[in-house]
Amino acid sequence: MKKYLENFENNLTLKDRVYKNIKSQIILGNIKPDTKLLEKELSEAMGISRGPIREALSKLEKDGFVESNPRKGFTVTNITPQEIKDILEEREVLEQFAIKKTYKNLDQIKLKVLENELEEKLSEMKKIVVSNKETQQNHFLIDNKFHNFLTQGCGNKKIIETLGNLQDHIHRLQSFVYERSFFEISTREHLEIVSIIKKKDFNLLSKKLIMHSNDLKNILLSQIKE
Repeated sequence: MKKYLENFENNLTLKDRVYKNIKSQIILGNIKPDTKLLEKELSEAMGISRGPIREALSKLEKDGFVESNPRKGFTVTNITPQEIKDILEEREVLEQFAIKKTYKNLDQIKLKVLENELEEKLSEMKKIVVSNKETQQNHFLIDNKFHNFLTQGCGNKKIIETLGNLQDHIHRLQSFVYERSFFEISTREHLEIVSIIKKKDFNLLSKKLIMHSNDLKNILLSQIKE
């Protein structure tokens, strides 16, 4: 198993570095569903003791990325159609609540910067013939920036934290369909939403975000077998 601690922040605690690295590998699809995460194997791969690994795995279990079984250790959670529906439904409800509180006061200068970044990414995607991990990671970064912009100002730390975790889960789901065409469609929809935000029409914004979520749900469900 590859060493997961490369190229991550040294200012984090060892437990947090292990957590962040393993979660990143799960989100990117490098560690597949149902994979057993053995403390001994991870300890040897990372060159560290089992303590921080056990703590990180427990946190990953709390956040829904792994599950534990008595005497069997930790396993990466499977992806099911019901999980896809549940995750997207939860984000939709919380995001609608958050945006209702933020949309009138969104920074128009930052919105324009975000719009320019999305247009730049869309232009770059058109030049890509085959997607790769770099394309995937770049999409996740701009996707996070887009959704965070909409919700970070809602004033509810618990909702912001939950939305952040849901976003990580959604990116894990998206790893199964990381094709250039998918990223292009998603970015185009983000630009359409930006256009609506400029009009400060909450009803139209709400409808478009629900459509955006449903489009993603249908794409993901088409990739996952019952």
